[in-house]
Amino acid sequence: MTQNDGPEAALARIAAAQEGLFTRRQALEVGLDACWVSRRRKSGLIVREYERVYRFAGAPQSLKQQLKAITLRAPGKVWVSHRGSGGFWQLDDVPAGTLEFTTSAGIKAASRAIHLHSVNGMPARDVTEVSGLPITTVHRTLIDLGAVVDADTVEIALECALRRRITTVDRLIRRLDEVGGRGRRGSGVLRAVLERRDPAAPPTDSALEVRFLLLVRRHRLPVPIHQQVIRDENGFVARVDFAYPEAGVIIEVESRKHHLSPADWERDLRRHNRLATQGKRVLRITYKRMLDDSNGVAAEIRAALRAALSFR
Repeated sequence: MTQNDGPEAALARIAAAQEGLFTRRQALEVGLDACWVSRRRKSGLIVREYERVYRFAGAPQSLKQQLKAITLRAPGKVWVSHRGSGGFWQLDDVPAGTLEFTTSAGIKAASRAIHLHSVNGMPARDVTEVSGLPITTVHRTLIDLGAVVDADTVEIALECALRRRITTVDRLIRRLDEVGGRGRRGSGVLRAVLERRDPAAPPTDSALEVRFLLLVRRHRLPVPIHQQVIRDENGFVARVDFAYPEAGVIIEVESRKHHLSPADWERDLRRHNRLATQGKRVLRITYKRMLDDSNGVAAEIRAALRAALSFR
């Protein structure tokens, strides 16, 4: 605070860096007192969010503000974690908006919408700060997710993190080895997901492709080659989503939002025809069918494989 600066202006600057929030301690540190807080609350200029955490009434409300408010209940001892950090990191299939935290302060959740996980302490290598939010790293988040979501969701989130290059398999394995046998909830789920993953496989291109591989595993189908490049005498034809080369069966997975322009449609037809001239059987499977008719999708793949192999 400069000589020409008043305490209210100093507090306003602090709040501006904290999504419009401040703590009672911060107000006292700039020279304000409990009476100032009480008067401003009665006048409606500030709002009490939690014990000792306040918001300037004019500050726009947001999810980030909600997350920040809870971490200010015990600064340095509360971190956005689990689904909260998974959503903030924008990991596939982890919805944004879950208020989930890890704390070493022993605080209690103020409502059922808030999920708190208590720990004795948090290793410094497991936390970081992003846009002013104390949050668990991607590696710790992927470990913790296994404690609150199923293994399929962890796998989809993992592939998203690998695709975006915000972690690597080696880094995750090292962190799991450091955790060792201490029994951290979720570590067993992530380890199992990593162990069943082909170490030579590139990250999938989308969550939709992960869902297809989960369908393959669930229905005990042969595992196809992922992202195979197909060529003919004229050169490159396509990089297909999945392929069974011995059977000549290709599988393309389509998003429910997949729409082709006329030019894209013509290009897609030419691509399909070039594959057909090589004797390839192309199955196109939509997101909706994977959700609503996985048994039917599996039956079609089995039938295509049987037909192709018996024909040969």
